[in-house]
Amino acid sequence: MADATVRHIYTGGTSGVLYTDRRDFYLKPKQFAELFPNVSPFTTFLMKANFRTGLADPVFKLFEHKAPWERQYLVASTAVTYTAAATGAGTECGPQTFDEAYGLPYSSTSTPALTNALDDTLWEVWDEAGETLKGNLILTDSVAATQADFKNLTETEFDSADGDKFVYIGNAQEEGQVAPEAWHDELTVVYNQCQIHRMPVEITGTLAQASLKGANKELQRLRANKMAEHKIGIEKSLLFGASPLGTGLSSSDPSTFSDLDKLTGVNDKVARTTVGLVRAIQLYGATSGDYQSSFDVTSATTYGDLVDILEVVFQYVPMSNSKDTFCGAGALGWWSKRAMEKNSGFVINQDSADRNIAGQKVRTLITPHGDLNLILTHSFKYEHKNQMLMADPTNLEYVQYRPSKFSTNIKTDDGYDGVKDEYFSDNGIGITNIKAHQLINIA
Repeated sequence: MADATVRHIYTGGTSGVLYTDRRDFYLKPKQFAELFPNVSPFTTFLMKANFRTGLADPVFKLFEHKAPWERQYLVASTAVTYTAAATGAGTECGPQTFDEAYGLPYSSTSTPALTNALDDTLWEVWDEAGETLKGNLILTDSVAATQADFKNLTETEFDSADGDKFVYIGNAQEEGQVAPEAWHDELTVVYNQCQIHRMPVEITGTLAQASLKGANKELQRLRANKMAEHKIGIEKSLLFGASPLGTGLSSSDPSTFSDLDKLTGVNDKVARTTVGLVRAIQLYGATSGDYQSSFDVTSATTYGDLVDILEVVFQYVPMSNSKDTFCGAGALGWWSKRAMEKNSGFVINQDSADRNIAGQKVRTLITPHGDLNLILTHSFKYEHKNQMLMADPTNLEYVQYRPSKFSTNIKTDDGYDGVKDEYFSDNGIGITNIKAHQLINIA
């Protein structure tokens, strides 16, 4: 008599009904894991900073103002000997010729335009490198648009030279005179435009009705996935987008809208694109000097170098203690490695009790001038992984031409057996004072 066959879970092998149809291998058959739960922290930051809507046109302009008193100096193009003021009176010397002017009198270019408004003003004279103070002067006569006479205020004679900086201090007006001549500056116009983002979702009616494992309803899963794709597309455009129209953030950009709406797409219809913040810094930001916006650091960069960089970064917001900094994994890892080096000076704190706008535990790079709150940003992966963006919220606008919307079942002609939805946004970014924003590139 044959032994009874004991039935077990592997009965029939991998081709039997028990294996192919009856066994359930799914730990959570109605759920699935999402790799990127938060995809657009920069967009969230931008919308919280300044949300602008109700536009009359998808192309928009903004005013910006560069305070002239922040940095005021003239650059000499000739050499003049300034006689010592040994008797306390001083001797008028000159004329001193200048070929560059910054901050006064106001000009949209660096071409000097001296007027009587500068009479009886005080100046320091520095060498071209700005390292050696040569002396102090009072301007006694604006001879021409590019020339002026001065008197030495010190008991030491000195010579100016081509390239010397005449740095404005203040004024010392004469007794019993009327108010001096006034001078003024003007606002500057910058611009950008909104672009249309559209992300469709479409499946057949049969698939929409089906009950599936993993995600029970495929339409719901695709909607969530396409919403994330729509958001990341917006954020990357607000960061890295470019436009042939320009922004006016540079004097080399078009000064009129004569080329407005000339860009067309595949169907020869107008296609507008917004200039993103990172791209704007790359195009218009200074790479050196007092107003530097773009910095390159390497493995040779010391803590002292970082302190010098952050001095520039925090100069426009002296009362601010920290800045939100959007970075890729490469940049975050680079700073973390440096912080772990013995006696490196770099310090990164992680606060497990507080979370940033991306829902992450706060990581803070601590420096004497201010702290950088490091936000790991998905948009800065791959080609941008070694970049760090420090954005000034007071000089940014999230600009919405038409409200974002999610439209369902938009395809119904001829009894269409399916479902087509669409995410729609029409937005852009307003950028003012490019020197208020900084980008660090780590090699």
